[in-house]
Amino acid sequence: MRQSPTGCIVLQSPRDLFRGAFLLLNAPLQLPANHIGFKQAGFSVGQLRIVKEVIRLVIFGRFAMIYLKEPLKCDYVWAAFCMVDAVSFIFRAA
Repeated sequence: MRQSPTGCIVLQSPRDLFRGAFLLLNAPLQLPANHIGFKQAGFSVGQLRIVKEVIRLVIFGRFAMIYLKEPLKCDYVWAAFCMVDAVSFIFRAA
């Protein structure tokens, strides 16, 4: 996607249409999910942020390996361990 001089978004491929639809469907769901997690489930803002990033990275990692044919590297495994540690640190009892 790119923006034209008039301010309109120009789609350059069908993938841009898919990306735009995903963003339009994803954004309205984030605020209610954060509100429910903060108010009803009792998570802190930091806990919600870490969990959201872990979920996002897991989904993107699978997408990159399956759709983009990105090979699994040792660095990715170490990064996954770091994410598990981040979750364990943020959820441990203070």
